[in-house]
Amino acid sequence: MKAKSKMKVSVRMAVILGLTDILVMGVLYGIVSYNLEKVLRAKAVNDMAAIAQDTANLIDTYIYWCCDFVNGYSRMSEIRDVLDHDKDPALYAKAQEATDRYAEGYHDIEGLYVANWDTYVIAHTNPDSIDQTFRDEESALELQLRATEERTAYCTGIVKAPVTGVYVIPVYAAVYNDRGEATGFAGGAFYSEDLEIMLDSLNKKNLKGADFALIDAESGMTILSGDTGKAGSVCEDEKLLDAVSLVAGNMDPDGYYSYTDGGMVYSLHYMRNRNWVFVMMDTGEDVFGTLMVIRVSLIVICLILTAVMVGLCTYGVKMTMKPLDAINDEVVRLKANDYSTGHEIDKYCDRNNEFGTISGAIKELHGVLENQYELFVELFELQSTGMVVTTADNTKIKLINDMALDLYDIDRSRKNTVTIEEIRAEFDPDEMEGIDEQIGVTVKSENEIIFETTKTDRKDPSAPKKHLLTHSKAVHLSNGEDVIIYSVIDITDRKRLEENLKALSETDSLTDICNRRSGEKRIEKALEDGKTGMFMIFDVNKFKDVNDTYGHKTGDQVLAQIAGTMKKSFRTSDILIRLGGDEFAVFAVGTQDAGTGSMIVERLLGNIAAMNIEGMPENSVSVSLGAYFTGDKDSFNNMYQKADSVMYDCKKKGGNAYAIYNPACTGE
Repeated sequence: MKAKSKMKVSVRMAVILGLTDILVMGVLYGIVSYNLEKVLRAKAVNDMAAIAQDTANLIDTYIYWCCDFVNGYSRMSEIRDVLDHDKDPALYAKAQEATDRYAEGYHDIEGLYVANWDTYVIAHTNPDSIDQTFRDEESALELQLRATEERTAYCTGIVKAPVTGVYVIPVYAAVYNDRGEATGFAGGAFYSEDLEIMLDSLNKKNLKGADFALIDAESGMTILSGDTGKAGSVCEDEKLLDAVSLVAGNMDPDGYYSYTDGGMVYSLHYMRNRNWVFVMMDTGEDVFGTLMVIRVSLIVICLILTAVMVGLCTYGVKMTMKPLDAINDEVVRLKANDYSTGHEIDKYCDRNNEFGTISGAIKELHGVLENQYELFVELFELQSTGMVVTTADNTKIKLINDMALDLYDIDRSRKNTVTIEEIRAEFDPDEMEGIDEQIGVTVKSENEIIFETTKTDRKDPSAPKKHLLTHSKAVHLSNGEDVIIYSVIDITDRKRLEENLKALSETDSLTDICNRRSGEKRIEKALEDGKTGMFMIFDVNKFKDVNDTYGHKTGDQVLAQIAGTMKKSFRTSDILIRLGGDEFAVFAVGTQDAGTGSMIVERLLGNIAAMNIEGMPENSVSVSLGAYFTGDKDSFNNMYQKADSVMYDCKKKGGNAYAIYNPACTGE
């Protein structure tokens, strides 16, 4: 019964307020509509049509000025001369100087230039556009035909500038030499935004809420618009395009047409000389301003009456519903995880009505949520990984456990005061760019995002960097709040193991230099990066005899000492490789002349001859070496074949012999 009584009060309030509003507003609106609406509407539409005509004339005047400006530029002697005497650097410089001088002081010009008929730009106020060709052959031919046909500067509407990317009003004019021949064209691009701002400002002085658009009647393209985002795009309003067609088709002898549609008022003016239609549009509320004043006056009266009635009802409801404020406060505290006691809701729990029932239920919920929250916090702390919960915009930490503080090298005593900025400060700025990118992906994705980061020890920058693996996921909570949950683990040891395994896979175990596979990849990468140098391959003479005479242990010692000698003989930037068996290779990066190459090879051979091999009384180790100077876009296989061919010839000589590949000797 009590719930039913509450419903009756709500219904009574709604009926009284609603009927009163409808009655008063209906009478006032009926009077206005019957006596004044026709006269006021007709006058407002005529005023709007006059403004549209004046604005269209202003546009025509502006574009005429743009055309006149480009016409004057096209007749400058420097512009005519540079097209009439192509490829003369002195004339190029004069044309550029004349262009800059002519455009000086005009801030509404995006670009002023002179170009050949193929649209190759000779001079331009924007240096980035010089020596550029902006059109294909077919489009350039269309431009030539139009320019010579017009015989004066003409405007094509609006386009997106290819260099700056802004919308401009392009104007073109053919350039004629002293013999009357059209040798190229001059072009100017004027910021459409300047004209749009000027028109928008003018419209706002007359009709503050008015918008406008300038539409090409033939293509339906929006040339100008109060909404700059629509300029340069095809008009998609079918009703507006139909109206444009009517005006352009001379339905009205004066080229004017006004109509209303969907609460909007449109006034169109046809610019015959350009086949453009200027459209001014505004809401009915703005156009029929006088009518709106009357309506507003009536609304104010209605509001006053309504306010009196609502005030009386509100007072009664407030006194009856006062316990609801205490209940609402308690719910807000529960949402904020505030489980403190002793609030106003306690005195309503024993009431024998709906508020008493709700208050008691909320108090019980208070105890349940408090227990669950305490349990959640304990589980959060017991996690074996670092756990962090932040707001969705990643500006505030909601929860963080001790493990996370340890991983970020932040003292545990700062748990309740640590900020996002402190954690971000633990990472290098370059590292934070990647982290922010991953956080952005997390916010937009419904899936878990995993990413790795490295962190420098701020207290000891020389210490090895710490590698962290982070799992992040955006979560929408039942209370409507969005958060991001991060799980962070230290994978430093795993990364070190991976790096060690990678190094082992790329290094020859006996000689501790690159094995064939990794060495070949490094050389190919250097060649792709455009590096050149001297490539050498060599092997030990009669190495089989060394193994047969002194044993494989001594043979291994020979190979290991040769690798050590290579490390002493070459730079750390050079690539040292054991190709297999007793065959070695070196890529000396940057070495490109025979004199330096011979000196490097002789140093290596001298160091090899000076080796002291335990178990070999004679200590006589010699090698045969072939070298090849790489060229542009060379390949490993080509380098190997060329160096191997000359090394083979050296084998016949015996001793420490070497040769450098000479294309002239091979007939290449």
